[in-house]
Amino acid sequence: MRKPVHGLLITGLLLSAMSIGAAPVRAAGGTSCKTATGSLTFTPTLPRLGNSTKVFAKLSMNGVSGSCSGGGVSSGQVKFASATSKSGMNCATVAAYSSVALSGTEVIAWDTGATSTVALKLLDVKDSPTMKRIQGSVTAGLFKGLKQSGLIQYSLPNGGCTKTGFSKASYRAINPLTIK
Repeated sequence: MRKPVHGLLITGLLLSAMSIGAAPVRAAGGTSCKTATGSLTFTPTLPRLGNSTKVFAKLSMNGVSGSCSGGGVSSGQVKFASATSKSGMNCATVAAYSSVALSGTEVIAWDTGATSTVALKLLDVKDSPTMKRIQGSVTAGLFKGLKQSGLIQYSLPNGGCTKTGFSKASYRAINPLTIK
């Protein structure tokens, strides 16, 4: 009678060990980053206000998310690249509220060496032309299967969109950027 019980105990321990080794790659619960700052660039430059010409632009963003808690990370280097706009853009279209999202791929290189790839959308915020709501799904890497959200605001340089076109700006998070 002792041999079958002993065998069951060993089998149970082996199954427990195998299930620990098969844990998912993502950290449970995600993370929340209190700060996010960086720069954004439109290529080509968006024509200034008063110029009705539209260009088929791409948006790229580079920055840092910091003061993160949860998921074992504390900061990350962020790179975003949008697809080329399909309907064309200029300063007037960027300033006007639209329900059309600018979408692309974000890659976050976390301070732990892990990365997250996010299918990200930048959505307009009504009555605030310099704010964007971010929404996305982590498609690969750390936090795969979780959702990213937050709110960022960009600051145009002096004369941006009024005297010159819009090509570069800085941005910062308005509220924590979360992945959960």
